[in-house]
Formats: sequence, C-alpha cells, structure tokens
Amino acid sequence: MGGLAGQLHPAGAGAVAAAFSLAAAVFARFWLPESRQRREGEQAEETRYSILAAVGRVAGQPLRPLNLLIWIYAAGQIGMAGMTAIIGLYLGRRFGVDESNIGLFFFYLGGLSIAFRVFALGPAVRRFGEVRVLRAGAVSFGVGLIAIPFATGLWTLGAAIFLVPLGTSLLFPCTTSQVSKRAPGSGVVGQVLGVQQAYGNGSKIAAPLVAAYMFQALSPEAPFVAIGAILIVAAVMSVRLPAGSAR
Repeated sequence: MGGLAGQLHPAGAGAVAAAFSLAAAVFARFWLPESRQRREGEQAEETRYSILAAVGRVAGQPLRPLNLLIWIYAAGQIGMAGMTAIIGLYLGRRFGVDESNIGLFFFYLGGLSIAFRVFALGPAVRRFGEVRVLRAGAVSFGVGLIAIPFATGLWTLGAAIFLVPLGTSLLFPCTTSQVSKRAPGSGVVGQVLGVQQAYGNGSKIAAPLVAAYMFQALSPEAPFVAIGAILIVAAVMSVRLPAGSAR
C-alpha cells in the first residue's frame, strides 16, 4: 500500500502509515480493555524499582533469565531495524528494485509473517515450548539475514528472505510472553514490559545508523552478516534460559 500511495504522491506512504496508526489508537481506546484491573485495597506483592533502576538492572546483570530475554528481544529489534534501513538500498543496487516495486518485497515479507503467526506459531509452542521456539526463531532470522548477500537471483533471494519472517514470527511473540511470565510479580509486569520496549527502541535507533554506516564504509553485504551474527549469538545465549516460565 505504501508503494502504491507513493506513486500517487510523495507523501502518500507517510499519510497511509499515519492513518493506520490513528486507527489503531482509536481501536485501543474504545475496544481494548485493561488486561489487569487492580482491586480496591489491593497491596503490592513485590518491591518496586524506579524505571531507571529497572533499566540499570538489565544492563548490570545481563545473564539473569529475565534480563537475558530483554537482551534477546533487543537483538531481534536490531535485526528488524537494521534490515529495514538498508534492504531497499541493497535491493536497488543488486537487483534494480526501486520505489515502484519495493512494495512487493514488503508484501512478501508481511504475508509470510501473517501466515507463520497464524498457522505455525501456536503448534510450535505447544509442541516445543516458548524457549525452544524463540531460540529457533533467532537462528532462522540470523541465517536468513546472512544468506541475503549470497542470493544470486530472485529465487534464491526469496528463499533467503523466507527465513526472516519465519524467524521474527517465532522470536518476538515468545520472547515477550516469556518476559511477562518471568516478571517478579504481577504488579510490575507493565514496568518490565516497558523496560523491554526501552531496550527495543534503543536498538531501533542505533541499528539503522550502524547498518547504514557499514553499508557505505565497508560493503553492502557487511551489515547483513554482522546483524545475522548478533542474532546467532542471541540464540546461543538463550541456552542459558531455564525451560520453565516461573515468575
């Protein structure tokens, strides 16, 4: 839709994105209830930390299961933000893709993502558990990114990119679910998820800058390999996660 809107007007893609964002906000305001209602007189069950202290605990103790999950989530966001920042440039240089047909790439990516989340995610979690599934997602995502520079044609490119939405569809939902389950008490789940998003958004800021620099200063292939390696490392580190989901 962004590609088609962009052909009508240079600001078309941005206008479409803004309209969808507004629609999501309206939907959340009127039809999305709070997931947890605090009862009158309910006491906090756990010690609370300031948001800065919570952010610092993730950085200072990165190997604790909850904190490690947040770092794995951040690695996934590095992958998404870094890839999105340079994929148009790479496809344009390597395969002649431009603003008139880049939308087909994102249609392929988004369509696969929907299909995997609808048909593959649930059965995989029920059979293997969330920790194993998120680990497989990180591996698939990383291998897909590393494979992109080795694609020699559209078919091999499609095969490499196939692994990317498969990986994100397995990685992100399971990671967020595990973060919420491992929060140290029901009263701080919102804070923990906020810290997770803080690290994720930090990754979204840094990754495009670094990926674009590597694209220009090193080679167009370098950022894909580097980001893919980060995701493989995240998958290896996930071995430290206990299989349970105790709070």
